[in-house]
Amino acid sequence: MSAEEQRDGQQERPEQVRAGWVARPPEPYAEGNTAAMRHGAYSERVVGPLASEILAELMQASDTPEYLLRDQSFAAALAAWSRAEAIVYLLTTFITEQGLAKAFAGRGLLIETLRRWETTAANHRRRLGLDPESRARIMRDLSAARFMSGPDPLSVSLDRIAAERAALEAGERGEGA
Repeated sequence: MSAEEQRDGQQERPEQVRAGWVARPPEPYAEGNTAAMRHGAYSERVVGPLASEILAELMQASDTPEYLLRDQSFAAALAAWSRAEAIVYLLTTFITEQGLAKAFAGRGLLIETLRRWETTAANHRRRLGLDPESRARIMRDLSAARFMSGPDPLSVSLDRIAAERAALEAGERGEGA
């Protein structure tokens, strides 16, 4: 039995009857397509550029803490923060566009995923000092570290007093001679 005879003997499936329906696209998907993408939160092609944009906005903002701009040890933490913020943005946008009913469909996994990423982003903000309380704490810690790494203030003051005393004593000896 030929392939044509087999096809002729088959019944049409209901989904084949719908107008315009095809089992697969007429041509293969091109490289870089987004046909199967729902929200993009798991796609590096979407998250990466958005995270870079978020990070660039932070670095250009006038209220960005100076320590984040100067100290390269924050680079990895900033990258993780911007990635988490990008994922939160994508999930929030998707849920807003689709409605809460679809977000809670099934077992509510999308809402739970959003909650976890919001928590992750908030933890990164706290560690980087991007909220008022943690910024104050980090600024205090950095000031204390600079103070402790410099010369001992008591020793500096005692040295200055000793130098002034020596200058005064030298002046008195010079005048009395």
